[in-house]
Amino acid sequence: MVLLKDVNITNSKHNDGPWNRHDIRFYNKVTLENVVSDKAIALLNDSTLKNVTITDDFGSVYLLWITANGSNISIQNCTLGSEELTNDTRGIAIKDEYLGDEEISLVTLSISNTKIFTKNTEKPAILVTSMKGADITIRNLD
Repeated sequence: MVLLKDVNITNSKHNDGPWNRHDIRFYNKVTLENVVSDKAIALLNDSTLKNVTITDDFGSVYLLWITANGSNISIQNCTLGSEELTNDTRGIAIKDEYLGDEEISLVTLSISNTKIFTKNTEKPAILVTSMKGADITIRNLD
């Protein structure tokens, strides 16, 4: 289990590599608390985000990517995006890409007291394309 608390993550406006290597990936269980990131985040295991702000505005990216492998994700008092977005930034994606059929499992996602800003009006704030779906609980989402 990794705990990152009171941390500022920045890519200093550098993006070297293809779209699928753009984000910061957490492969193990992680708790992010009081974290500010200007780079998208990918979660591949059970995770808790408390008071996290993600403002990646590089292009057509999901601010938070959740791999559909059965993880439990809790998002509390967070802000994804900002009113100043200029690119095709999107909210949360729960996807089973890059997984074998035997690895795909239902994701449990709990969101409370959170704001999601997106520039793309054609995409939902939370997109689920996993064939196993997701169990999502939302309380006070703006």
